Amino acid sequence: MFGDLPASDMVRDAWEGWNTDRRRAAVKAVVNRVIVGPHAGRKGGPNLTPELRLQFLRDRTEFDWRF
Repeated sequence: MFGDLPASDMVRDAWEGWNTDRRRAAVKAVVNRVIVGPHAGRKGGPNLTPELRLQFLRDRTEFDWRF
């Protein structure tokens, strides 16, 4: 299943050269599903910095890995 994926320390560099279909296939190879939880009532919306928005999303996201 993982035979055509590069070693984990090389994926980031390889990712840049992959098209959308190849990226999608790589993600499907290692992830069963992604669960994004509820917003949890945080306020701020468009006033939040991009870094804070990303952190809030990370806090709400859970990955179900294939391995």
